[in-house]
Amino acid sequence: MSVEHLPDEEPQAPAITVNPGEILRAEREAQNLSIAQVAEGLRLSRRMVEHLEAGEFDRLPGDTFSRGYVRAYARLLLLDPARLVQEFDRFRGIKTRERQVSGIGRVQHPPRATRQLMRWSSIVIVLVLLVLALLWWQEKRNLAPPAPVSELPERLIEEVQVDAMTLPESVSPVRSPAIELLEREATGQAASDDRDAGDLASELASDAESAVDMSAQAEPVATANGLRMRFRDSCWLQVSAPGGQVLHSALMQAGQSLELAHSGPLDLVIGAVNAVESIEFQGQPVDLSATSQSGVARLRLGQ
Repeated sequence: MSVEHLPDEEPQAPAITVNPGEILRAEREAQNLSIAQVAEGLRLSRRMVEHLEAGEFDRLPGDTFSRGYVRAYARLLLLDPARLVQEFDRFRGIKTRERQVSGIGRVQHPPRATRQLMRWSSIVIVLVLLVLALLWWQEKRNLAPPAPVSELPERLIEEVQVDAMTLPESVSPVRSPAIELLEREATGQAASDDRDAGDLASELASDAESAVDMSAQAEPVATANGLRMRFRDSCWLQVSAPGGQVLHSALMQAGQSLELAHSGPLDLVIGAVNAVESIEFQGQPVDLSATSQSGVARLRLGQ
């Protein structure tokens, strides 16, 4: 009786995590770029760039902003941003969920009854479209204008003969005193009508101006309700409710604005305070000078 010895399974080596900041720093030095140049290109402070390269992501405003900084840094150095973002997630211990893609052999074809139903449905739809097109054509034909009456044939016109009459070359009009009197009265009446029309037009214009003034006074004043922000430069922004619900999270660009209707308090995380041109909450301006820390502002509005 022989005993088979199974080979011992070799333990799998743990996955090596690499700090994406070291890759970015090495590429920056290879391109002879300084930290100040990178900070200016990313619109970040010099200290935040140093934290990125050192892997000190806990000193940055959250993993969402840190991931965006890594992606922007990689694009600035012409590196693959997707690979560095994956290195960042692996370095931070963030597990990404991958969707399972079914093979081609596993695709289930619809049953025969379903195919027949789809076929008959397509036939019915085509018939309905044909009926609608026929009805539209008939309606258009009924609304077509009647054909103009053709002129009489030239043969009938030729059969009609008119006695020729010799007319004088020029006829001088005869003006009687009664006709001249009627013309003078008509001229005076026309002038009077023109004056009345001018007075009526001026009265209508004044009435229209008064109506416009009254409508402008009666127009209600719009009131602001919620958050309004305008940006002069690129900036990461996250807006959430006190319960933790994220209402907005994106990288805002220069010239963009945000209008968020919300009646309750709001928690804001602003990646670059200097990039915010204006901010209003419930119609009142908000001062960000006292809430900034290393260019990042965290504040709660409405409480």
